[in-house]
Amino acid sequence: MKRFLLCTIVSVLLAAVGCGLTGGRQTRMDETTRAQVETLLSDAETHMNYAAQGQGFMRRFSPELGKNAKILEESARLNIQFALDKSYEAYNLEPRWAPTNHAIAACELALGNSDRAIEFARRTLYLSDDRPEAWVIIGAAYLEKAQKEQDPREKKREYEKAINAYENFIKERPEHMSVPFLQTTIEIIKEKIKKER
Repeated sequence: MKRFLLCTIVSVLLAAVGCGLTGGRQTRMDETTRAQVETLLSDAETHMNYAAQGQGFMRRFSPELGKNAKILEESARLNIQFALDKSYEAYNLEPRWAPTNHAIAACELALGNSDRAIEFARRTLYLSDDRPEAWVIIGAAYLEKAQKEQDPREKKREYEKAINAYENFIKERPEHMSVPFLQTTIEIIKEKIKKER
C-alpha cells in the first residue's frame, strides 16, 4: 500500500513532464526527434496516470478487494514499467533533455529503484534550473533507502539527505501546493531520527 501512495505522488510529479518542456542547459533537437520524444513521454505519463487511477480505486475499496488487490497492484506495476520503457526510449533519442530524465527518475522511484531515481533526478537538476520537483523525487528516494537501511548511522544519514532534498524544493517553490505535505513529512522524519537514537 505504501508503494501505491508513492506512485500517486510520483504520477503528480510526472504530470509536470508534459509542461514546461524548456529551460536550463538543455540540448536542441530537430523537430522529428522532439515530436518522437514528446510522444513517448506522453505515453509514459498516460500509463503513470493509469497506475494512479488503480491506486485510487484500491484505497477506496481496499477491504472489499481481497484477491483483486494483487491484480490491481500488478497492473499498476506493469503500467509503471511501460512508462519507464517509453521514457528510456525517449532518453535514447535525446539523453540530455531534462523532461526525459525527470520521467525516468519518477518511474524508477515508483518501481522502488531508489539509486536510479536519485541518479536521473540529479541529471534533471543539472540539465534544467526549472525542475525543482526533482528534489521531491530525490527526497522520496532517500526516505525509501532509509527505511530499508539496518545500520542506524546510515539510516540517519539517509533521513538527513531526504530532509535536505525536501527543504531544497521548499526553498525553490515556497508557494507550491505540496509544501505543507512536505513540511509534515520533514517533521515525521525528524521524529523518527529522535526515536532511533
